[in-house]
Amino acid sequence: MPILDVFRKRPDGPADYWVALAHERFQPDDLLKQAQEAERAGFDGVVCSDHLAPWWTGATAPTSSGNAWVWLGAVAHATTRATIGPAVTAIVHRYNPVAAAQQIATLGVLAPGRVMLGVGSGEAMNEVPAGMSLALLPGEAGRAPLAAGAASARLPLRLPRGRPPGWRGGSPPASGRSATRSRRRR
Repeated sequence: MPILDVFRKRPDGPADYWVALAHERFQPDDLLKQAQEAERAGFDGVVCSDHLAPWWTGATAPTSSGNAWVWLGAVAHATTRATIGPAVTAIVHRYNPVAAAQQIATLGVLAPGRVMLGVGSGEAMNEVPAGMSLALLPGEAGRAPLAAGAASARLPLRLPRGRPPGWRGGSPPASGRSATRSRRRR
């Protein structure tokens, strides 16, 4: 059976098609146009990278470094149907969890019912400039200072009902095992 037929015959309905837009490659105004075009073309979701540093140098490809959260506010205004959010954002090492909660809640007010949150552990090229130190050699101990947190916080926003769906990602096998354990605990 062709792959497209498998997607069409999923028991819970047709597959969603999403586009991932790269802040490290395109300027924010360019990406905004891409998000609008993706929605017009029928994509169900528009997600973006959340990187401080490009993957390549200006000599090998165009580079940029727009802020994902500022851009997502513009996307909320410029689109009407597509689910939006960061494909993966590094909670704790780059964003204080309370600040991240405020960011996603604000986005939820601007785009009710259309928000998702992807979280991950981050990577050296993006988190070290934000204060995280990582082991660079096998067997070397790494440590990461935790962001100042709070047991709870109240955000003065008109929050939509329900919670945005969330995804958790990471490259090392331990990240996958951790995500599986936390999912089982729910």
